[in-house]
Amino acid sequence: MKRGVWIAISVGIVLILIAVVVILMFVPLGPAISLVNKTSTASPAPAGEQQATVESTATTSESRCETGSLGFMALGESLPPRGTDGIRLVRVDYDSKTINILSLPSELWVGTPGLADQGISSTTLNNVYLQGKNLASGDDRERMEAAVNLFAATLQVNFGYTPEHYFVIKQAAFAEFIDALGGIDVILPVEVDGRAEDKGYFPAGFQHLTGAMALDLVRISAASEWARLDRQELIIQAIYQTLLTPENWVRVPDLVETFHDQIFTDLSVSQMLEVSCILNETGVVVNQLQAGPDLVVVSGSTLLPRVELGAYILQTVGK
Repeated sequence: MKRGVWIAISVGIVLILIAVVVILMFVPLGPAISLVNKTSTASPAPAGEQQATVESTATTSESRCETGSLGFMALGESLPPRGTDGIRLVRVDYDSKTINILSLPSELWVGTPGLADQGISSTTLNNVYLQGKNLASGDDRERMEAAVNLFAATLQVNFGYTPEHYFVIKQAAFAEFIDALGGIDVILPVEVDGRAEDKGYFPAGFQHLTGAMALDLVRISAASEWARLDRQELIIQAIYQTLLTPENWVRVPDLVETFHDQIFTDLSVSQMLEVSCILNETGVVVNQLQAGPDLVVVSGSTLLPRVELGAYILQTVGK
């Protein structure tokens, strides 16, 4: 396979929370999201959104990819007693060559009519996934399906956002994947102290991280929820840079086969290849967005969504 194709695939991996490499060709597709109501209307986004824009450095001169758009929610499944510590809503617009990736705080407090029978009227997004999986029966993938459906229904009820597709990666696979790459290099702008949580200490400056160290770094809850989201994005960028090294291009097929059973998705092979395709186009813009303090009310240890958050979600990653 030509070098340019490997680069395109590698970039696509990053935008689907690193693990899209796992399923490009080998993983069976999961069932579609099951919701009662699948309609939503986008509203204008409020001013003051937080975003980081990254422009593609690809050199392809003519568009040869899909048209229209593709949207999905990407979740990082955490080990119990957590549910999901990584939440991203993604919208790929092939026509405008724009990709928006919106991070939601895992501790965001939401209404949960889907858990009413359990006496839970509201809880955190993190716990929504955990409860969905714990209350379901069957094998692990059947329980993941139940958790995905409950999570999607919760987003729909609270924000009017209806996910088209989903992508879930297990926590263990995240660390193992980084180790398989030989670790990653990051430069921390400030020190991160996770010793109180038994997750180590990371001084400011250059760091070479193993998979376990990277996992600890993205999960440390000290400082703010948004600081943790910033660290997650830093790790994603570092994995991207590592994947683009020549010695790792040739290892992608082995990585796919090794980690294919660690993810759960209903995205098709062709859909993911189209994401890789657009990332090899000239002028593609990737916006990394956050539901920051201007969209969330901090009340003690609780994060409450402002009214504007639903409109912002629909504007940035909705249809």
